[in-house]
Amino acid sequence: MNKINDTCFQAEILVVDDIAANLKLLSDILRAHHFKVHGTLSGQLALQALNRLKPDIILLDIKMPGMDGYEVCHAIKANPAWQGIPVIFISALDEPHDKVKAFASGGVDYINKPFQEAEVLARVKTHITLFRTSRALEESHALLEHKVTQRTAELKASERRLKQALKMASLGNWEMDLKTGKLSWSDEIVDIFGFGKNTFNVSFEGFIDSVHPEDQEKVKQAYQEAVAEKKSCDIVHRIIRKDNYETRFVHEHADPIDNAQNDSTYFFGTVQDITNLVKAEQSSDLYQKKFHHALIQTIESVAATLEKRDPYTAGHQKRVADLSTAIATEMGMDAHMIEGVRLGSSIHDIGKVHIPAEILNRPGKLAEVEFEIIKSHAQNGFEILKEVEFPWPVAQMIHQHHERLDGSGYPEGLKADEIILEARIIAVADVVEAMASHRPYRAAKGIELALAEVEKGAGSIFDPQVVEACLRLFRENRYQLTTHF
Repeated sequence: MNKINDTCFQAEILVVDDIAANLKLLSDILRAHHFKVHGTLSGQLALQALNRLKPDIILLDIKMPGMDGYEVCHAIKANPAWQGIPVIFISALDEPHDKVKAFASGGVDYINKPFQEAEVLARVKTHITLFRTSRALEESHALLEHKVTQRTAELKASERRLKQALKMASLGNWEMDLKTGKLSWSDEIVDIFGFGKNTFNVSFEGFIDSVHPEDQEKVKQAYQEAVAEKKSCDIVHRIIRKDNYETRFVHEHADPIDNAQNDSTYFFGTVQDITNLVKAEQSSDLYQKKFHHALIQTIESVAATLEKRDPYTAGHQKRVADLSTAIATEMGMDAHMIEGVRLGSSIHDIGKVHIPAEILNRPGKLAEVEFEIIKSHAQNGFEILKEVEFPWPVAQMIHQHHERLDGSGYPEGLKADEIILEARIIAVADVVEAMASHRPYRAAKGIELALAEVEKGAGSIFDPQVVEACLRLFRENRYQLTTHF
């Protein structure tokens, strides 16, 4: 046997089976592969054990005296401290309704007895990896939220202090007579610009000489227009202090005032140093960019985890994301919405993490009850992400990507504009990619049949503008579905 991978190494497993021989057999197999195993012979003992253990996964028999497996699983999922632990049922019961009942009680997978060692190990490894990845993502998200809250409080406190300082600070002021060209400056302006009183050239040229070279033309033009049109001037620019060559930011405001007695026009202006305020805003922008990048990395990590779980459709979400992004771009959506479409579509099937792998990967037609389980992934995905505050409606995209304009979709049967545009885009991209690609239960139908399908449903099932953009991509722009491994 190969050594277990690092993700699952030293994982703890709770095994529950009322038959001692079965319990020993399963425990020996798992211990031989470096798992730490705890065994109990009843559901009641298992619940007691959970008060002192923190297993990564639970393997649970169904037919047991006292509490059966369904009741035990319900109790586990009802306890906030335990509800995140994945439960795999291992049972001799093999009827579809037994499996449906197991999944309804909160189980993530179902293994039939007599079991195969390789199957048990493969499924246990998969669900432990998913559980630990999910837990790590939750911890990462909680840490990010804490840092955002902490940083937001710091920025608000800094802003309050800065506003108070600005409120208390005196403004520099100046006055200029346009008829004589005489310019008068207050001592505060001399201090802001870093001039010595005796060396400052009290003129417009002296002022422009202190403006940062990259801002001089902008400032000149603003004041020249104000003088020519006798209108107010309001501008933010940089200066370079004359005493220490430090770059500072200033806010200037000037208003023209006519003197009817001597036919003169005066400009009265104020200057305020706003360097600290600008730096605080820049710091806030940088932090938001870093948080945004971390959020994107988290989403991409979730998408990669889901792809690994379902080898038959590996690359599906990435191809749907690529096509959805191309459609949104073709429709002329703004950059922010396009990015939201890309990220939402890249994890649109996140709810399938709750669907047993044997159903996802089964060749051949699914039973009705199994298809109903598959359909639950849209609601499951919404439940996973509904509390996460994304800058885009990601949870709604996932919830609605199987809705249809005529109300024939699921899970809510929404119609037309009740479905957000992003979800309508993902819906078209999802169908095109699925039909054009191979699946365990059928061969690929090809891109032309896929395009014909969405074209036939344009206006009744699919958004006609979305379909039109999709058709243009393939038929005019020579777009091709990418291959990802």
